[in-house]
Amino acid sequence: MQVLRNKFSFSVSTVVFYFLAIYFVFIAFEGVLRFYLDKLGLGILFYLKDGFAFAVLGILFSRLNIRKFSRPLFYTMMIVAFSVVIAFYNSINVLQILFGVKVLVLIFIGLLGSSCFHEQYLKFAWLFNFLALISVVGLLANLFIEFPWEGASLSIGGVDVDASRTAVAAGGFKRVAGFARHWSNPAYFCLIALILNSKSIRGKLYFIYFPLLLIGIIISTNKGAILCFVLFICVDLFWLLPRNIRSYGIKFMLFSLLFVGILLPLVSWNTNLKVDTNDLVVRIIMSSTNVRFLEVWPDAYELLSERGNVVLGRGLSGIGASQKVLENNIYNPADNLFIYLYVSFGFWFVLIYLWTFFKVLLLKCVGSRDKFIVKMLCIFLGVGLIGSTIENPVFNLFFGFMIVMLSQKNTDISKI
Repeated sequence: MQVLRNKFSFSVSTVVFYFLAIYFVFIAFEGVLRFYLDKLGLGILFYLKDGFAFAVLGILFSRLNIRKFSRPLFYTMMIVAFSVVIAFYNSINVLQILFGVKVLVLIFIGLLGSSCFHEQYLKFAWLFNFLALISVVGLLANLFIEFPWEGASLSIGGVDVDASRTAVAAGGFKRVAGFARHWSNPAYFCLIALILNSKSIRGKLYFIYFPLLLIGIIISTNKGAILCFVLFICVDLFWLLPRNIRSYGIKFMLFSLLFVGILLPLVSWNTNLKVDTNDLVVRIIMSSTNVRFLEVWPDAYELLSERGNVVLGRGLSGIGASQKVLENNIYNPADNLFIYLYVSFGFWFVLIYLWTFFKVLLLKCVGSRDKFIVKMLCIFLGVGLIGSTIENPVFNLFFGFMIVMLSQKNTDISKI
């Protein structure tokens, strides 16, 4: 009976991996798939990826042992349920709320499927190495070739969506998305690949692979991703130091990110701070930050205070991508983790930050488990300085894994 149980467990983890692999392939080739499926009149089939995600969630819930119901999963469900109630209280459309739930599906999969991650670690590593490299190839090609899906507008269920978004960054150069829908996702695949590749990319090949990922991140022009790349290097350097020094250095870095991520929007709510962007270099680095300081973050607070509650928030889907269809006239991208959590979950954001603070404080900074956690926290907090981190499907699965690992004492990732 035990043998049969083990075989069943293995088969479930394999099914979970392949369903998720299909999901992430859809994300990596989103621009291509949206465009050509629409040409065939089958645009709605793109959303099969969400079907695969919900199928995985259903499989994992069916295997859930109530007696071993994890605290992180319970508290996350409680916070989300509360924010759904607040969203209804603030008269947010039910379809918009369901979209907000969809955004969080991969976090729940991560919370429920951490054992699948450990069992299939090597496959996850190779999957993201492949998706990162193919994404970089797409970005490089897109610098010289205009793809047919660039800027194409599609209609899905009566709603207009972009097949692939293009823009001109500060400095006048074009932001390219390659095979993806948005220029940031290739960079995010590169960041996850850098965390997972470990020893799966060996020897001389690593010296080709590593610069390629860096090139992809730079081409994406995503400042949060570039910052995270630098933070990863800092983590690797800290890991060479004696344990005490390493621990102090890494915790100081993470606490700094946590503090600055809250401070930036708070400062913007109380001042009209503006950086002079006449200089080209300053304009490239700071122009989008200026927009956040002067418009996005102050408008987010106005959205909260006028259409929500400064204590309870607006509820799930009250800010960010969920607004685009049904609340487009008051759409705010948040562009900051603190703002996204505050508007979406109200006072719960304080508990989320306090929990993160104390878990970082308890990190021992030894072994592959802690290194994975630290680098995922670098993404969570680093990209979260100027982005709504938990809205991104490339990251969310691994945020779920990270939460589980932060909650456990002796869980290590696979030694490959």
